[in-house]
Amino acid sequence: MIKTILITGLDGSGKSTLFSKLEAAQLDHVTLITLPHVDAQTLPDISPLKHPIQLLNAMSQEADENHWSDLKALALFCSMVLFNQLVKEQTTTATRYIICERHPLIDTFVYAQFYLPRLSSGGMKPEQIGYYNTKYEALFSFILEQLPVGKNDTGAIAMFTFIKTFFAGKTSPDEDTANLFHASVPNHIFFLKADPEILMERISSRKVMEPHEKVGVLSHFNTAYDTLFKTIAQDHQTTIENIDAASFDNLNAFYTRLTTEIIT
Repeated sequence: MIKTILITGLDGSGKSTLFSKLEAAQLDHVTLITLPHVDAQTLPDISPLKHPIQLLNAMSQEADENHWSDLKALALFCSMVLFNQLVKEQTTTATRYIICERHPLIDTFVYAQFYLPRLSSGGMKPEQIGYYNTKYEALFSFILEQLPVGKNDTGAIAMFTFIKTFFAGKTSPDEDTANLFHASVPNHIFFLKADPEILMERISSRKVMEPHEKVGVLSHFNTAYDTLFKTIAQDHQTTIENIDAASFDNLNAFYTRLTTEIIT
């Protein structure tokens, strides 16, 4: 039986560093799934996900560069919808562990708290909606085909409407979200945890900041994850562990433990 391990955490917690080391290790029995950015080069040219992933990466980058929270929300959601298809495409007969960075039944609920209020399509200018539709039409069409929407529901407004309606009042995984994303709660969750001030020091060196990368928002996210994990621990058979990510020595120690004890 293939086990799913989620390694998540706030921005700057060291996820990318860990996944880079795992990728370099080339472990045949491990399949890596990174979200929201996906390395399109890992997908064959004939993959039906190739073009949507390229558009998704472009959307996420453009959202960050322009601090467009609504577009960033769309990018995050689209990546979660593609999660199950990425797992199916990249899992091999040798796979015994799927290790993912972000998961649709976990991280979606935390980030929705920040981005849902910013999905204000009704107040957006028609030219901005038109721009989104023109540039990302193929991605919207691909994603909407995976969602329980009407045939006449198209473009950015259909995406905005679905997200706001579906996630209204949802705070933790349930049957509806499991069916939507065709996913189950991970077997193991490791949360890379550090004070927001430490994370911001790391993030501040980046050329492009994401809309939510602020000390106050990161503090709120930390609390939201704690609350979510308490609910999951009660309702699901999964192990949840906080990993001290305050120093790179701690992260290196976790990587060693992960590769020598957990996924052997």
